[in-house]
Amino acid sequence: MRLRVTAADRELADRLGRVVAQLGGWHAIAVVGSKGGVGRSTIAAGLGQKLAQARGDHVIAVDAHPEVGTLAGRLLGATPTAPAGDLLAQLGRIQSHADLAAFTGRVGNLDVLASSHRRDAPPGALGAVDYHRLVATLSRFYNIILTDTAALLEQPATLAAVAQADTIVVAATASVDGAAAADRTLDWLRRHEPALAGEAIVVLSGHHSHPQVDRRALRGYLAARCRAVVEIPADPHLAGGGPLDPTRLQPRTSAAFLSLAAHVADQFRWGLPDRARGIRAGTTT
Repeated sequence: MRLRVTAADRELADRLGRVVAQLGGWHAIAVVGSKGGVGRSTIAAGLGQKLAQARGDHVIAVDAHPEVGTLAGRLLGATPTAPAGDLLAQLGRIQSHADLAAFTGRVGNLDVLASSHRRDAPPGALGAVDYHRLVATLSRFYNIILTDTAALLEQPATLAAVAQADTIVVAATASVDGAAAADRTLDWLRRHEPALAGEAIVVLSGHHSHPQVDRRALRGYLAARCRAVVEIPADPHLAGGGPLDPTRLQPRTSAAFLSLAAHVADQFRWGLPDRARGIRAGTTT
């Protein structure tokens, strides 16, 4: 008896094959967006989980918000008591993954470094120099460093994360306003990192979409300005907030996150043009 292989099966196999592509050295991903409420932390959480689940190397998700962020809550359900600020004070003592474990949480195969747990943390608590120091240490132990940034694009840690990135993921909503915000973010990227702007991946979150929005037109407009557009559909599990459990996602939502991971991993193979980036020189669904 011959099993029938469908187009969907072939597409799934193709995406998985792309996600597990060999990676030399380490790869930095920054998730950005010029507005609050566009799903940056959800996108970062889902992407991080997919990469860590499919690959055998080390993946960490970093919350670079200057104050308390939501990434740890999205992944762990609570913010660890030893966030990035505490790790910064101990960077010189970090010699192994075991040393880092005192400062990170873990869900599945994904490590998580939270932002400050103090709501009275001063604005800009994680600055550009701090971020580069942090990445210089994490890159000794992790193959993939995924950073969830703040809504303010000019925030120092966001600028540092973008400067350090190999891949930029732009978070937006599937709406006219969301597309306009993504457009502005791509313009901002062209001013700050022109080599990255055209290779960015735009992710449209479906849970804010108005039923009368022409989603195909939105995707087509943005696709002309970036390398790929991925849409994360409305999903009750995502809309409910709290920890993201991959087993509770609808199949099409899980497939969308896998598609996003595949587009990111496509840059593992061919990379971006060399450019000076902080502490190093980097190499449509």
